[in-house]
Amino acid sequence: AVTLSVWLLSSSPDSIREGDMPVDAFPPTLEALSFYDCVVLGDVPPGTLYPEDFENLRRYVEDLGGGLVVIAGERLAPDGTALPASPGAYKGTALEPLLPVLLSGIPRPWGSADGEGTEPFRMERTPEAARLAPFRLGPDAETSARVWRALPGPFRIAPETDLAPLAVPLVVARPPAGPDGAIVTASMRRAGIGKVLY
Repeated sequence: AVTLSVWLLSSSPDSIREGDMPVDAFPPTLEALSFYDCVVLGDVPPGTLYPEDFENLRRYVEDLGGGLVVIAGERLAPDGTALPASPGAYKGTALEPLLPVLLSGIPRPWGSADGEGTEPFRMERTPEAARLAPFRLGPDAETSARVWRALPGPFRIAPETDLAPLAVPLVVARPPAGPDGAIVTASMRRAGIGKVLY
């Protein structure tokens, strides 16, 4: 069974709380984080969290073996590309050395498959991803591969970043015209005894 806690950054005070165990704030201590198997930061600007929150997340992953998923979004890519006012975003935080991507701190444009945003990318999982349960979308390898081929692709993706040492690419986006120009859109690396997915 999965127990879910959700801290929404942009909800109104009277909105319905999400998850099985509602929370009103980010877990303030390492001990509080230790109750979770995985933390997902979805489109979270770094100013939302305090430096000690980033340090607790680092220790949660490296020392306690927690999982961390960082998702870029409209408000923020971890390297600051979506928020020009915050160049570098997670650069210089305790999370930077954990991420499977290198943070340049140089804003880059979001990518579109055809330069216009009218054609979707084709998403493909790598052989490494095919071996991981979250990327298996069917009861067997053949069904899973068929489901992946049928998935609709996005029209825009977060700017490409270079992979950090020892990071493993999991999903790539390809322009509709051909196999050239693959962009890694999901990657993972070990950090201490934990794992981080971006």
